[in-house]
Amino acid sequence: MKKMIVLAAFALAPFTTMATEQAVCSGTAGTSTVTVNAVAGTDFVKVGFKPQCSVDTLVSVNQNNVALWGASASSKGKNYFAGSTNGGSVKPAGACAASSGCAAGDITSGMTAAAAMGS
Repeated sequence: MKKMIVLAAFALAPFTTMATEQAVCSGTAGTSTVTVNAVAGTDFVKVGFKPQCSVDTLVSVNQNNVALWGASASSKGKNYFAGSTNGGSVKPAGACAASSGCAAGDITSGMTAAAAMGS
C-alpha cells in the first residue's frame, strides 16, 4: 500500500507554483473528478488529465512552469509522503496527526514539504 501511495505521488508530482493546491484524490475509488490543470506555457503539465484514485488514498498536487510536486497518504495510514519532479524524489514527509489515519490537513503539511523539495 505504501508503495502505491508513493508511486501515486510521484506520478502526479510535476512542480512549479500554481495558484492553488489541487486535491485530486479524496479517499474514494475511481477516476478523480478533478482534472490536473494544463495551461499552455504556464504549467508543468502540458495535457490535462484525471487521475485514477485508489480507495483510502488522499493525493494533492501543485505546479508551476518548471516543476510539479505532490503529497499523498492513506486515510488508514500513519505517515504522509511528498515528492517532486526535481530529481524524482519521493519520501516520507511526516507522521499523521491522528493515530487513526491521515486526513486532508496532513496532505497540506506534505505539500509544504514537497514544495521545499521542488525548489
